Amino acid sequence: MHPKSGLALVVSSTYGTGDVPETAESALASLLDEKPDLSALRFGIISLGDSHYGDTFAKGGLHWDHALRQCGACRVGEILKIDCQSGEDPAVLAKPWLAGWLDLAAGPDAGMATGAVGSDRGR
Repeated sequence: MHPKSGLALVVSSTYGTGDVPETAESALASLLDEKPDLSALRFGIISLGDSHYGDTFAKGGLHWDHALRQCGACRVGEILKIDCQSGEDPAVLAKPWLAGWLDLAAGPDAGMATGAVGSDRGR
């Protein structure tokens, strides 16, 4: 998180049946249990997954989106879902999305969750 702007970018992989990584489970659970006031936070999500898992593809990032919204945070733009089995470099796929997301975050409508830059990449 950028401390002065209240802006955060969450990058999460997906494990098992659509779960966040084991190392992130306690942080996610704490957000959902404690529900701190994050109303000053704007955030974006990059979610990594394997499209072979159909309904749970890139679901780890969706868990973060839900938890942060429950705490009052506002998502800027759409969630970027990256298929790590596509053979393409996730960093290369994320770069244009990130540029657009940063523009949205800096714009006059930055407090609105909009669909201007999201997509499924590498699928």
